[in-house]
Amino acid sequence: MNEPNERSLRGKRVGIYARFSSDKQNANSADDQVARCLRLVVERGGKVSPTCCFKDAAISGASLQRPEFERMMGLVRSRQLDVVVVEDPDRLSRDMADSAFLFKEMAFYDVELLSASDGMSSFSPAAKTHFLLKGFMGEMFLDNLRDKTLRGQTARFNAGFATGGVAFGFRTTPKTNGVGEIIAHVISIDEQQADIVRRIFREYLNGRSLALIASALNAEGILPPRSKKRTGAAAWGDSTVRGMLRNEAYAGVWHFARRRWTKVPGTNVRRPKPRSPNDRPVAQERPHLRIIDEKTWTEVQCRLTAVHLHYTRQSAAKSSISGRPSQYPFSGILVCDHCGSLMFVYGKGTGRRYRCTGNAKRGICTNRLSVLESTARTCLLNGLRKHLTNGSIGNARRATCTGPHCSRGSVPRWFRGSARDARRPAASGGAVMAWCQKPTR
Repeated sequence: MNEPNERSLRGKRVGIYARFSSDKQNANSADDQVARCLRLVVERGGKVSPTCCFKDAAISGASLQRPEFERMMGLVRSRQLDVVVVEDPDRLSRDMADSAFLFKEMAFYDVELLSASDGMSSFSPAAKTHFLLKGFMGEMFLDNLRDKTLRGQTARFNAGFATGGVAFGFRTTPKTNGVGEIIAHVISIDEQQADIVRRIFREYLNGRSLALIASALNAEGILPPRSKKRTGAAAWGDSTVRGMLRNEAYAGVWHFARRRWTKVPGTNVRRPKPRSPNDRPVAQERPHLRIIDEKTWTEVQCRLTAVHLHYTRQSAAKSSISGRPSQYPFSGILVCDHCGSLMFVYGKGTGRRYRCTGNAKRGICTNRLSVLESTARTCLLNGLRKHLTNGSIGNARRATCTGPHCSRGSVPRWFRGSARDARRPAASGGAVMAWCQKPTR
């Protein structure tokens, strides 16, 4: 009788999973992993359907949110797979907690997890220790890689080179060594974009609002700093202009390592956090990269502070009001049916209304219709209450949850239907709204 780690795969429904982490790696890496796993399957008398080869390209193993991985786990949970073969357990996850969860979930569905690198099977007595140790080693690998990357980027910053993307108004040029290899990227001023930066500072200093500046840039067809946006069309916005006015790089002072980006557990969503004092954020003066003169910079900062104090009635030391959670439950969730931009609340008192930000702040949408916040809130909450009481919430959860962490897929159809009920005439003629899931940040 065969040992558990040498059991035959004849007649088993076998799936193969492969993954590589970076687009800088060989694109054939996943195919090579599949080929190695396939050899093991054939040696043990098994077969693999082409539809059961799952490959995630250039996606980190720090999260379980991966398209092909989720598709594979869907088959596991529907009991359509008996065996999952990977080149090494770290292809499934480099997170210790996720590795432990996957091991338990595979065992619950009676699915064998097989490693091609050492032949270890999750059905063997030593499997639990083996797979959990692999998860621990994978997590330690990511921690060490993160530390070494930060060290290398700090050295590049101190040498005056780019450590990633640069702000609007600058560009990077590759620097090569004697054999043509790129060793760094040199930062320089992009004069065409720098003229737009100077114009923004000048107009703001002359009294124009952030929204008016953004609308004018959009009307002239000037491309914004990022051509792709998470929500709506690519366009200038008041927050974009404000961020530029606050960016010290335009005054010749560059910063590095002021924040660290950490992933929300179980997702690919990253959140910024202040670095610990031990990390010692770095600042460097680069007068050759100054776009805005000292006098203009100082006057603009004074006006920004004064406006902030006027609207928030707080000390300048406190954070911006934009970082606070909204008191309106559907602000930033409703979207404009014309341009797809998010809808936020504008106005005061009982006259607060949802309006399209593409029209109100960016000037890229012709939809000037609005809806009372109270009307939208009442209709949408009534719709949610209706479905909560008739049991539809269970179906919604099953439709949007595909494992240990809820996926960010499509919102259930009945959510969108509830939003359609909120289309009520407003003083301005009514507003067209659609419900959508809040975008990933």
